[in-house]
Amino acid sequence: METCKYLRDCEFFNNPNTQQFQVLADQLKADYCQGRFADCARFQVAIRLGRDQVPATMLPTQLQWAELIFRQNEEASRNSRPDL
Repeated sequence: METCKYLRDCEFFNNPNTQQFQVLADQLKADYCQGRFADCARFQVAIRLGRDQVPATMLPTQLQWAELIFRQNEEASRNSRPDL
């Protein structure tokens, strides 16, 4: 099974606060990081916008937050373009 290329350095899973919930973290790793990482909100933001744009506290399941980040990024890009 393929593993997410970001897992080793994932800010979420390496956060001491996340490690307090080890059972949940292990389940999220199994569900998202080891096989279905393309479904992970963190992975989607990292691939599309860069790892520096992934909020530290974003859960792999927070796809709505990822969509909000994408919309905000698109709006910022439109607003920064000079009028043609």
